[in-house]
Amino acid sequence: MIFDEFQECPKVLNTLKYFKEQVNDYHVIAAGSLLGTLLAKSKSYPVGMVNLINVYPLTFDELLGAVDLSLYDYYKNIQKAQQIEDIFHNRLLEAYNNYLIIGGMPECTIHG
Repeated sequence: MIFDEFQECPKVLNTLKYFKEQVNDYHVIAAGSLLGTLLAKSKSYPVGMVNLINVYPLTFDELLGAVDLSLYDYYKNIQKAQQIEDIFHNRLLEAYNNYLIIGGMPECTIHG
């Protein structure tokens, strides 16, 4: 289960102990842009039950390499002032537009 914008409800942090102690079969992810701030202020922290991972957005290169390896190979070998064939230009523009739409979020998948 994924709880996003977790920092909006600070009291929930300790209630997550329930998942560890009572329903350990569930994997729980708490995400939020200010989650680190919330954890730093917390008076009671579930020690030993939390793994902190910093996740950063993918770059366009990383995303392209993950979703279309052949296009990525072409992209990485483009030389300065090289004329790009229309078919590759259009595919790269489509990939870039998808990247802009999803915001380069980590672990994203594009289905097309």
